[in-house]
Amino acid sequence: MKKTALIFALLIITCRIVAQNYPIQSNITITPPYSVYLSDYASISSNKLMVNMMLKDPMEPRVDITLRVTIKGNGIELRTRDDYRPQPIELNGGVPLILSGPDLESYLNPANLTFSGISKNEFVKTGKLPEGVYQFSVEAMSFDRPGIVLSNAGMTVGWLVLNDPPHWTLPMQNSLLTATYPQFVNFSWMPMNTGSPNAAFTTEYEFTIVELWPEDRAPGDAINSFAPLYQTVTSNTSLVYGPAEPELTPGRKYVCRLRAYDTEGRDLFKNNGYSEILVFTFGQACMPPNTFSDRIISPEEARVEWTSLPGNTQFTLSYSEQNADGTWSTWYHNEGIMPYSNLKDLKPGSKYRYQLKALCGTIESKYSEIKEFATPAADTAEIVCGKGAGVPDIDDSPPLPTLRIGDRINAGGFTALVTEAEGSNGSFTGKCILFVKTFGHAPIYSEFTNIGVNQSMQLTSGSIKSVKGELKIHSVDSVLADLNDMLAGDDDSDTDSNGDPNVGDPYEDGDSIIVTLGGEDFIITGDTTIITAGGDTIVTDFSQVPPIIVVNGDSTDVTTDELDFDGTGGTGDNSDVASNVSDTAAYAITLVKFKRAKNQFFGFDQYPEDISAFQADYSKEKVNKKDYPVHWKSTQSNGMNDKVVMEITTGVPDSIRTRLTIESSVSGPLNYNFNAKDSIWEVIVTGQPHENEDHIIAYYTQDDGTRIAVGHLNLVSYNKQNMKLVIVPVNNDYTVEARALKDSLDNIYKGAITFWDVSVAARLNVDFEENDVEGLDTELPDMAAFTKEMRDIRSALKDQSYFDGNAQYLFLVAKS
Repeated sequence: MKKTALIFALLIITCRIVAQNYPIQSNITITPPYSVYLSDYASISSNKLMVNMMLKDPMEPRVDITLRVTIKGNGIELRTRDDYRPQPIELNGGVPLILSGPDLESYLNPANLTFSGISKNEFVKTGKLPEGVYQFSVEAMSFDRPGIVLSNAGMTVGWLVLNDPPHWTLPMQNSLLTATYPQFVNFSWMPMNTGSPNAAFTTEYEFTIVELWPEDRAPGDAINSFAPLYQTVTSNTSLVYGPAEPELTPGRKYVCRLRAYDTEGRDLFKNNGYSEILVFTFGQACMPPNTFSDRIISPEEARVEWTSLPGNTQFTLSYSEQNADGTWSTWYHNEGIMPYSNLKDLKPGSKYRYQLKALCGTIESKYSEIKEFATPAADTAEIVCGKGAGVPDIDDSPPLPTLRIGDRINAGGFTALVTEAEGSNGSFTGKCILFVKTFGHAPIYSEFTNIGVNQSMQLTSGSIKSVKGELKIHSVDSVLADLNDMLAGDDDSDTDSNGDPNVGDPYEDGDSIIVTLGGEDFIITGDTTIITAGGDTIVTDFSQVPPIIVVNGDSTDVTTDELDFDGTGGTGDNSDVASNVSDTAAYAITLVKFKRAKNQFFGFDQYPEDISAFQADYSKEKVNKKDYPVHWKSTQSNGMNDKVVMEITTGVPDSIRTRLTIESSVSGPLNYNFNAKDSIWEVIVTGQPHENEDHIIAYYTQDDGTRIAVGHLNLVSYNKQNMKLVIVPVNNDYTVEARALKDSLDNIYKGAITFWDVSVAARLNVDFEENDVEGLDTELPDMAAFTKEMRDIRSALKDQSYFDGNAQYLFLVAKS
């Protein structure tokens, strides 16, 4: 036992002989990110490099010192020259002195340093150190006795690297944007050099865009070899490409690149500041229909029909007449949304030409090729009772595939204007207005059953009869007005202008509604449909007037006013249908649901359906008399963009992109893009002032031009908040991946627009004497928040020069 005690005592004596007890305590800290430029550590506004000195010798009330700074790493060493004599630094006993920025400027001046592993001239050319891990140390030297060291060597380590180039945030890589006219494309990026006090205010961005053509060319080759379509420089982190910039061609791909550079000429960025290459497609090319035909209805009328292409939303048919001298008259234009157009008031025996162009949203296509047709000569035969004068011979043209509302049939020399029709392949049943020449072309309300019609629009078999055998004569103006209203989808009455039954059928082909049954949505068209779901049964027949809906054997008539069709017929709203049918069969027109984007930058909070206590902070809106839960989306304030996914579910046959608009209650219409890679729609939201709340509504435009809300989203904007976390090793050194921890914290807190600076402090030495137990005592006394050892750690932390009352601290301590 005595031998053991003697050996232990000798060890203690040996340690005291080796250890140096300096009168001054020196500490040094560096705040990441670590710049390769020494000038960044001596900047007036910089606290990146901080030195703490404290005179702890009770026998010395004050002392004058200078500093010896050493930077070592990568085989390079920079050190304060021994003969450098700056103004003395005065230390007072027991009072910590913190030095940073301008205090250290002269010590980091190359003129006052010695260089090893790199020449002074080589360093001065760039002012930067090669990237790598470096050790910074500071010692206090006696001012009165040069060469005498008065402190320990305060040390810290930093990994010095160049800044990353900017990172694209909008548009997304390989995204399909919505082409608009006039054009507006929002570009934004995230700077990666904000941690540098110098670079944050001296960085500009060169924006370059080129067209990728042909499309299979490598994007990198295109951006490096093609002349820029547009190039500009900005100090902002966003750019709006608008009508004043060179025109983008719908359907074409484009390549963009940023180059960040320092206006003072310093090399601050990796890859010479070049960002990754961004590729996007500017909408889809708008093409006119390429399959169309013309047919003569009468000497004064012709009809042109075509097959629309995907994306076509509207059409313009232009036509002109050939003059007697062979020249052509000015163009006349028919506009509409249907894939056909009737050319009326033509001259008999004349030649006409026509061409077609399409509209895709707001983008126009080019015109199609020009085609020609000729009208036959007018019928001038004199009418003689009992003779069939003027009746054209029936030709041998094939049966007509489809008879449409508005078609005109030549019935034995009489013209029949079709108002209702069904059937196909030359055999049709329906109603019409027959214009009788022997009565001054008076219109007669008529009907027909299984008549034959050929492609020359001639009646080949059967007969057209007046209704109930009566000569029911209509006003020509009122008939044509009612028919035009019906063809335009504006017929919302049960009678025409004379009080007679309306000639239009509002339930024509193309109409559909959505019925919700057993939690599922079913698309119902004009045919008889039987649906079973969840033990319920619905039978519908919308070809009847009024339509029929039978729910579990209970028949319900639905009038025209109670249905809102998405096709060209019918108006009004469907708000009353749910109560007329049943609780299990209601009409669902919800088209849009907002969801979290997997690559969003900020937050998205879904309505807490299962947590009633949280629902007070959320809201619900009524969409088609149903509760629509409204989610919250967060973004950074003052112009920062983010994205949210928009899920579109609809039975509407029209292109949803032409009928759907997304609007902010603050800024108006919002852009939304189709991300072809992930097959999702994305809405671009922009930050408003701090704590500003915005309400975003998706609207669907009905055939009559009215808009209905089909989706809601709340948006809140917050200022960016930076939090500081310092990891403090206690009594031991630990390996800490500060960058990985920062990334994890940023990912967790970015929904609240909060980001973290994470650093590792120098080891904090604390004596644990409580209960003679090594490590941290974690057993709390009654009613106490901390053990004595925990309080000792907290007290020791507050004595450190780097202590910041606004920072968060994480202690790494060996447990007992």
